[in-house]
Amino acid sequence: MTSHTGASKPPDGQVCPVCHHPVHSEIRRHKSLGIYVPRWYPGQCHNPDCSAAVTAPARSARR
Repeated sequence: MTSHTGASKPPDGQVCPVCHHPVHSEIRRHKSLGIYVPRWYPGQCHNPDCSAAVTAPARSARR
């Protein structure tokens, strides 16, 4: 059997594509073969000098 270790680990070194500052990783679910598996994506940039920076905190619409 092959092992797919590390598939659910966050990637190291996520950076903003605009200002190249480090950003936190976000995890989203992806359904594969009937189960949800984690997918890691770069988070939002919080650098105030960046044009892609978040201006207001994100709020969830779910309750």
